[in-house]
Amino acid sequence: MKMLIILMKKNNKENIQKKLLFIGFIILYLLLPNPGHACDMMALISLSGHTISEQTEIPGNFNDPFDFYEFMKERSDPLINDDGYGILYYKDGEVLIDSTQKWFKTGNGCWYGDGSDEPLDIAINEIMDENNNAVIILGHVREAGPGYGSHPFTFESQNTTYTLMHNGTLGNSIKSALMNYLGEDWFIQHPSNWEGQYGNVNSFIDSELLFHYIMSHILANDGDIMSGIYTALNNRDVEGYNLRERFSNAQSIINFIFSDGISLYIFRNSLPSNTRNLCYEIYDTGFIGIKTIDSLENQILTNTLAIIPRDEEPLHISYYNPQFSVVPNSGNMPLEVNFIDESNGDPVSWQWDFQNDGSYDSFEQNPYFVYEQSGLYDVKLKISDGVFVDSLVKVNYITVFDTVFVEIPSIYLQQNYPNPFNTETTIGYSIPAEAKVELKIYNTKLQFVKTLVNVIQQIGEHSAIWDGKNYNQYPVASGLYFYKLKTNNKSKIRKMVLLR
Repeated sequence: MKMLIILMKKNNKENIQKKLLFIGFIILYLLLPNPGHACDMMALISLSGHTISEQTEIPGNFNDPFDFYEFMKERSDPLINDDGYGILYYKDGEVLIDSTQKWFKTGNGCWYGDGSDEPLDIAINEIMDENNNAVIILGHVREAGPGYGSHPFTFESQNTTYTLMHNGTLGNSIKSALMNYLGEDWFIQHPSNWEGQYGNVNSFIDSELLFHYIMSHILANDGDIMSGIYTALNNRDVEGYNLRERFSNAQSIINFIFSDGISLYIFRNSLPSNTRNLCYEIYDTGFIGIKTIDSLENQILTNTLAIIPRDEEPLHISYYNPQFSVVPNSGNMPLEVNFIDESNGDPVSWQWDFQNDGSYDSFEQNPYFVYEQSGLYDVKLKISDGVFVDSLVKVNYITVFDTVFVEIPSIYLQQNYPNPFNTETTIGYSIPAEAKVELKIYNTKLQFVKTLVNVIQQIGEHSAIWDGKNYNQYPVASGLYFYKLKTNNKSKIRKMVLLR
C-alpha cells in the first residue's frame, strides 16, 4: 500500500513536469516572431561584374549573403516551421540549371537544426565556392502543411531554366481552374516537378500551378516575360473566374519571385497588413538582396512588378492601373460631368467611353461630358503606359434624371485665364439675376482648397483672381485643380492647371 502511494506521487509529479514542459513550448512558440502558416522567401542577384560567391561575411544585419542564409535557417527552425525548404542558383553566363545546383529538404520534422548535416549547409558551401560563380540565388522556406515537394519550382524551355517561388494561397477552386485551363496535354509536354497529375488537383501545390499558368502566357508571348506575366495576371475568364479581380483585390495572395537566370521578376499583391510582404536592398559590395518580412530599404508596393536585372536599375511596373472619379455622378438632364483620372502607374494615353457603347468619346486625361438623355450609364476608361493596355468599366456609374422644370436663365462660368498659370489666374463668370454666389477651389481628390467668392452679387459679369494659395495662404503644389461656381439654383465646374 505504501509503495502504491509512492508510485502515484511519482507519476503525478512526472505528469505535472510534462504539462509544464508542454506549456513552455507553447509559450515559446507564441513569442517567436511571425508564427503561423506562411512561407518565407529570399533571393540574391549580383550586379554586373560581380558574383555572389565573392561576397564575404560582414558584421551587421542583412548586408551580406550569409545573413540571408541565416534568415532561411531561422525561418526553418522546427519550433516555427516543420515542412520543408529549397534553394537553387544560377551560374554566371548560364541560364540552365542542372541537378547539382538544386537542394530540397521536405517532410515534417526534417528541418535545419535537428543535429544532422542538412542540404542547406551543403548548398551554402557550394554556392559560396568561388569556382561555381553563383550570380542568382532563390531560397524558399515552405510552410503549407502536407504536400508534394518544395519551392523553388523549375521549368525548362527554350534552353532556359525558368524558376518561381510563391508566398500565398490560391485555394482548391482556383487550383482546379488553372489545372483545367492548362489542360492534360500541357502536363504531358511539361511535367510537374513534384508528381502532380492532371485530374488530381490535390497532387499539385498551388504555387506550381500558378507557375505553369504564368509560363503558358510567357510562351504564348514568344518568351516575353513582362508581357507573359501581365497577360496571365490580367485574365478575366479562367474557368469562370476573373483572376484579375481576385489578384487585384488580394482575394488570392500571389507574392512571387520569378527568374530566367538573367533578371529577377518580383510581384506582390498582398495588402500592407500582410507580414510576409517583399522588400529589397542594393548593397555597395555588388549585389541586391530580396526577402519577405519588411526590413530592407525598399518595399515593393501592392500590385507592383519589380524587375531587377544585373546591369540596370530596378524597374517598377504598377499593375491594375485604371481608376477614376467624377463630379457629379447624378443630376437632372442635361448633366455636365467632369471625369478625373486617378490611375496608378504612368499612363501616357487615355480613352473614355462615357456610355460604354463601344465608341470612345474623349482622349483627354480629365475630360468633361454632357449627358443629354436620362438613364443609367456605364463608363469605361482604357489607358496605356506605352507598353501595356488596361481598362476599367464602372457599371451604372452615372445617373441622369428626367425632371420637368421651368427653364431658368443659366449662369455662365468662363475658362480661367491664363491656363495653365504660374502666379495667378483670373476666373470670369456671369449670373442672370441677383443671387448668393460661391466660387470655390478644389483639388483632384475633391478636397476644399480655398473660397474666392461668398457674397450676394447683382446680375451681370463678375471675376475673381486666384493666386495659387490655399485658405491658410500657403502656396499649393503644381497640378490639376477644379473651380466651382454655385448660385441659388445652379452650379458649374471647370478645371485648370497650376504650374510652378
